[in-house]
Amino acid sequence: MLTFRKIPANNPIFIQTREKHRESLMLFHEYAEYLSLLSDRMNKSTSGKATSYVNYLVRLIILFEDNFPTAIHSLLSFDTLRKLEVVVTDDQFKQYNTAESNFPNAAFKCYLSFTNHYTVSLDDIGDIYTVENSIHTDDGYSISEHPVLRENQVEYRNFSNYPRSIAESLEAKKRSDWKCEADTNHQTFISQVNKEFYVEAHHLVPMAAQSQFQYTLDFADNIVCLCPNCHRKIHHAIDREKRELVGTLYERREDRLQRRGIEVEFRQLLRYYGVI
Repeated sequence: MLTFRKIPANNPIFIQTREKHRESLMLFHEYAEYLSLLSDRMNKSTSGKATSYVNYLVRLIILFEDNFPTAIHSLLSFDTLRKLEVVVTDDQFKQYNTAESNFPNAAFKCYLSFTNHYTVSLDDIGDIYTVENSIHTDDGYSISEHPVLRENQVEYRNFSNYPRSIAESLEAKKRSDWKCEADTNHQTFISQVNKEFYVEAHHLVPMAAQSQFQYTLDFADNIVCLCPNCHRKIHHAIDREKRELVGTLYERREDRLQRRGIEVEFRQLLRYYGVI
């Protein structure tokens, strides 16, 4: 059971923590403000919700570091999401949340959505990196059926990414027979590159979560093939539809993930997609 305390904005630890994460908090503020504008419930000139969410995210960081001998170094990671989840699922959190007018829980939910959207961008960058810097090709690359240790991250366009293989994506597409795995009746168009139906490769357990696993996530059985619409759906649909789609794909892949050393509960997988 964790301990909770009131943390004023003029508290030195609050100011220090906010400054430590200043750049990431600016991105989070922009995202929270964007969601407020989309809701049509308030306008940019009067809304203070984004600022409140930033302040309570800072408080959640402090509360975690109060209770655990581990510092939070980056907000843009699933590792931090899991740490803060420990705080908001503690038995004492409900009382603290009520005392703070439900802002802590609302801030966490916004952060969960923010993390998911940020990792979508990282995945897109990772895909570009793979195309531009691929070492592995379809020739001479062996597709392993056993756990393989993860590789070190590589720097690309001011981002750190875990490397991935075009050959693994290609193998996944071959196994899917170039059809959308959400619904094989979804047809797209014939690709100019290979004259097959166009499908997009998507890591079911996202590559952005790689640091949480000893073994690589970049293998064909963790790569699902989706039509462009379903690929956007798995990232941007409402929670109910994302839960249904992720659940269907997870049920088909769970055993194969475990054989490759990837143990992930469905509940945690949903967190990676921003689903409470």
